[in-house]
Amino acid sequence: MKLLNLGFQFRIEKPLTTYSTNLISEDSNVIKLLDNKLQDAFRILATKQLKQILNSGNPYNILHKRQFYVVKQLKQKLVTENSILFQADKGKTIVVINTDTCIENIQAFLAVNHFPTLPKDPAKK
Repeated sequence: MKLLNLGFQFRIEKPLTTYSTNLISEDSNVIKLLDNKLQDAFRILATKQLKQILNSGNPYNILHKRQFYVVKQLKQKLVTENSILFQADKGKTIVVINTDTCIENIQAFLAVNHFPTLPKDPAKK
């Protein structure tokens, strides 16, 4: 469930207020790379656009709301179907698998590869 809470490709878009300072600093860095004659014009355009975005009545992006809706639907489906999410490989692929099947596969893997069981938890050291 922890992975599911992170959303599509392990993140959910955050509200604009949480990253507005980064957006402003990145804009200023990009504008500094332009020719000196063009910088003032682009600063004015960027300022107008940022003010429009920040003053909009919607504090959250629409995509943000859609992502949360999809995450809630997935959580409900996972609970009703007794399934869990697994990362399939080193990429960003996620697999939905039945919980019982997953436990059986893990126990079979441990039995075939002869993993020993430890009497105590070594992580406490």
